[in-house]
Amino acid sequence: MWYKQVFSVVLLLVVSTQTNAQINKRMKRFIGTWEYQEIRGFEVWSANGNELSGQAYRIKNDRDTVLIENMRVTLENKKLVLYARVIGQNEGKEIRFEESNKTKYLFVNNTHDFPKSIYYQFKFLRRKKVDVRLNHPHKDTHTKPLTLVRKK
Repeated sequence: MWYKQVFSVVLLLVVSTQTNAQINKRMKRFIGTWEYQEIRGFEVWSANGNELSGQAYRIKNDRDTVLIENMRVTLENKKLVLYARVIGQNEGKEIRFEESNKTKYLFVNNTHDFPKSIYYQFKFLRRKKVDVRLNHPHKDTHTKPLTLVRKK
């Protein structure tokens, strides 16, 4: 009888570890502090259990750091899902963006006003750089990329 309980616990640990490994394997490149090159600000991403959590900051008046967005990435039904909560927008609600392409880091929510999609494109030879593009809903194109450079 006890072996059934042990088997259940081991099975639960294996499933939990696999979920963690899937997120960490695909998303570990996000972990760290990334500084924007075009604007004064940065993003900080860290592992938080079986999901990633991130915060975006802007630097105002050359010294004040202001939180502008909280983000998290989790695995749902074998797809990565990005949740974003922008300070002062969307009545404080999280907006859900679902991964639409597993070979790219493209998250989509066609019901949202702006952006409709968020696309992270890591540089092939320069792994410490990533371009972020937001979909412009009226032009059906992505904005000029914001380049993030890994600082830590």
